[in-house]
Amino acid sequence: MSAVMDISAGCPEFLPSHAPAADLMEERYTAIEKLNEGGQGEVFLAECKANKQLVAVKVSKFKGDGSLLEEAKLLMKLPRNKRIVQLLGCYEDHRQDVLGTSLVLEYCPGGDLEEYMDRCSDGGRKSIPEAFIWHAYCQISEMLAFLHTGYTPEHGIPASWTQIIHGDLKIENLLLGPTEPGARFPNLLLADFGAATEYDPRALFGPYVTRGTRVCWAPEAPLPVLASDVWTAGVVIHQLARNERPRADWKGTAREHKVWPEEEDAVYWLSKTPRMFYDLTVELEPECPDRFGFAKYSDELDWWMMRALEQSWQTRVTALSLVFEMIPVARAKTAIL
Repeated sequence: MSAVMDISAGCPEFLPSHAPAADLMEERYTAIEKLNEGGQGEVFLAECKANKQLVAVKVSKFKGDGSLLEEAKLLMKLPRNKRIVQLLGCYEDHRQDVLGTSLVLEYCPGGDLEEYMDRCSDGGRKSIPEAFIWHAYCQISEMLAFLHTGYTPEHGIPASWTQIIHGDLKIENLLLGPTEPGARFPNLLLADFGAATEYDPRALFGPYVTRGTRVCWAPEAPLPVLASDVWTAGVVIHQLARNERPRADWKGTAREHKVWPEEEDAVYWLSKTPRMFYDLTVELEPECPDRFGFAKYSDELDWWMMRALEQSWQTRVTALSLVFEMIPVARAKTAIL
């Protein structure tokens, strides 16, 4: 017995099927090539035989792994949003000899933000334009405000909403969609909800579950709080501007220009050592010929990045505050860049 959910076929719920899910996938989609591979699964480019639409198919690596099914159930609860990669279908196979779940997702031909950084910087020889960093920050803020509060620019904040922690925001999980008419840059879409969970204040008292990518963890990890998503947004902005995530500040001299050995980083993430950030308001000489991230950016961009990278999750800026307070600043700055 299999369970099938295919939104494109007009069935936005799981339905029992006597046909094996793997056979249904092969019947409806043609695999083209592997796009990516992560710790829990592989992603393939495929074509829908019915309408020739290109889709991304995420397949579980491990037999009996229920994480993709949980990811599908969470995505099904979310209303359609232009900042979130759309779930198009889910195929769950209960046969003992077959790997369990496949997700059919919206395909973003522009790749991910890491690939875009490489193209935009000419392989690391140029800095990322400040206008694009503001653009990314605005769209990431809208993604998180939607997950945390249900806010959308079109409809505001709903009366009732189940708050979602994404748990793994990073440049590899930000995909590039189409560029809207008149826009300078492509839209960003948030993908990979494998670490996502519904926010529950009772979970603050434990037991704790580690989620996401360790080098992007917020200082309060593994506390399951919404503010951790905002921290990772700040990490993305820091990485766009300086081509590097925040590192350990062993001497307590925050914002000092220094690189630490890899083995010390591992100790840092466990010991909660204060982070070290690059100052965006000064021009830095490149450490090596193939490095970018040495341009001088505006005081405003640096200030708003540091609001997201506040050490205390209780005083860190919220996603909604970023939308209402930071985005107007971003629009004013990009109008003159």
